[in-house]
Amino acid sequence: MSGSEQISRIRAANIKHVLKVPIHYGEWVMRHREFVLVQVELSSGQVGHAYGLTRDGPVREIIERSISTSYLGKSIDDPEAAFYSALWSNHAVHAAGIGMRALSLV
Repeated sequence: MSGSEQISRIRAANIKHVLKVPIHYGEWVMRHREFVLVQVELSSGQVGHAYGLTRDGPVREIIERSISTSYLGKSIDDPEAAFYSALWSNHAVHAAGIGMRALSLV
């Protein structure tokens, strides 16, 4: 990996936006929208960002607990390999639903 950029840090934060006017779906009332903001920092200091809806799931927690450890130290030369390495790690939660949402953001 010498000579190529590496992922040195991944951070995630939840952002909760309270709706001025709640949205009603039958019995269910949506009073807020929650997003996760992800920051990926490279060894050179360059930073990239992504964000997406959490749908009130533990997206940030999944990124912090399992996805970031799969990406740290990886070269950015082959993003597909890094993605599949995290996807097929020992964390089955990455393969669908909220886990795939978290993985796709990183």
